[in-house]
Amino acid sequence: MALLLLPLEVLTQIIEETMPEGFVGIISTCKTVYHASGNLREKHNRLSRHYRDFNYTFEHHQDFSWHILSSLHLLSKIADEPLIARYIVSANFTLDRIPSGNTIQAHINHIKDSSNLLSLLERSPYLRSTGIDPRSVLEYLISEYVADEVDSGLAPTLLLTLLPNVIELSLPAGWNSFNQNLPDNIPCPISSWLNDIVTRANDPCDSSAGLSRLTTLLPSSRYHDHNENNWALSIYTPFLFIKTVENFFSGGCMVIDDNYTGIPFPDPRWESFGAGLEVAGLFGAYFDGGKLQKFLSRLPKLRSLGLSYMTEWYDTGHVMDARAIMEAVEDAAGGTLELLSFTAYNFDGKIKRGVQSMKGFTKLTELELDMELLLSREGGEPDDSGEDEGGSKVPRLGDLLPPTIEWMCLRIYNDSPSSLRDLACLFSEVAIDKDEKLPNLNKIEIRYDNFQLAEPGLSSNAPSETSLWKGSTTDCSIPQWQAELASLASSVDIEYVSLRKRASLFYTRPFFQTCLDKRLLAES
Repeated sequence: MALLLLPLEVLTQIIEETMPEGFVGIISTCKTVYHASGNLREKHNRLSRHYRDFNYTFEHHQDFSWHILSSLHLLSKIADEPLIARYIVSANFTLDRIPSGNTIQAHINHIKDSSNLLSLLERSPYLRSTGIDPRSVLEYLISEYVADEVDSGLAPTLLLTLLPNVIELSLPAGWNSFNQNLPDNIPCPISSWLNDIVTRANDPCDSSAGLSRLTTLLPSSRYHDHNENNWALSIYTPFLFIKTVENFFSGGCMVIDDNYTGIPFPDPRWESFGAGLEVAGLFGAYFDGGKLQKFLSRLPKLRSLGLSYMTEWYDTGHVMDARAIMEAVEDAAGGTLELLSFTAYNFDGKIKRGVQSMKGFTKLTELELDMELLLSREGGEPDDSGEDEGGSKVPRLGDLLPPTIEWMCLRIYNDSPSSLRDLACLFSEVAIDKDEKLPNLNKIEIRYDNFQLAEPGLSSNAPSETSLWKGSTTDCSIPQWQAELASLASSVDIEYVSLRKRASLFYTRPFFQTCLDKRLLAES
């Protein structure tokens, strides 16, 4: 091979040009190339260890040489060592913040003493396209860093333009407040930058474009964040225009128009919106059927959807129309969804109408559902027949589910007499309906809370005969609903699992595992 005949210094330079994308491949070709990589292996390992899965660190971190505190700090690091930007694959920018005074001054002194950051801005094709003087951008970034006033989001937006290999992204926690009440001296609002980022990321001829390999958007806020941290779903809109994005998860966002504190979802203006999205999760969110349908109707490839409804501490979302929400999902994605989770997280409001039918889903094979979402409680408590004052009734399982269902998880939160009647109604004659209406059903998982677990020595697959599952019964017979389920035992696997042991179907799935690992969606 002619490459091996080159002087060692030249061969080493060639190997360095492959970092990071092709480095491991080229040094694995032969011993000569491997030995020529020498110190580059140590550099590659160091950059991979520190930056591949990137998180901002705390100021008290012992290794001051590499910890990063803010987006401007990371920009400065990349200016000094441009390779850093290409090593970042998973970017968690949630903790982006202004550090303490002494640390700020150290960062500013370094930026002023070195011309690297200015040179980086001068080379930026995004900045050149705006015609803005790079010096004015640098001066603004420094002034904003020192003043600690309203954050324009300019530094984190500039950062996104430099990250061609990022696959997973969590935006800064303050992203929803960026671009609001901006000072007059800001060089350019971030909306202009975001348009350019989307355009370049979707250009197949520009492999070095920022976010051109982005596949997954992860949450930047938690379930239990209240109104001061609620995000409009439209905040994510620019990133969902990127065609490579396949997975989208949000926490605590609003998709509701209640003429009060809700935030509606406007029509996206670009055709590429949601074009590649296959998996979506709206966790701890507030949504109504109309706005949710508008969002989902733009996702032609959607196959997995997680919805976790949450009520706010004030009036937002306190009356939920579960039936309208399910119908909206069915109308917008009933022909593509294969996996669906619809649950309620910290729901303390009223359910206007419960879910009655899911027969419009033509490909759905796996389902997770809260029992509460099948009930209509606004009209009053149900009578012995399972019917409430408004005339609605809990549907039988065979009338509720589509025939494609293979796996169902039902979450139950209490064992009151009314709940036992509702369960008896749901599972009424389920064995009779199985062959005709649910021919593919092979497993039912019951996840329960607020119940005594099975006693030692008894099967862990079913509640104890002496547990609270008997409700008001006085003998050792099992409740009617459980007897109905037991009649399926020959053809359907029935499993009972404590909610405290396993929170949600979606947390056990590979495409939600990243969220779980990052501890962003763990239930309290």
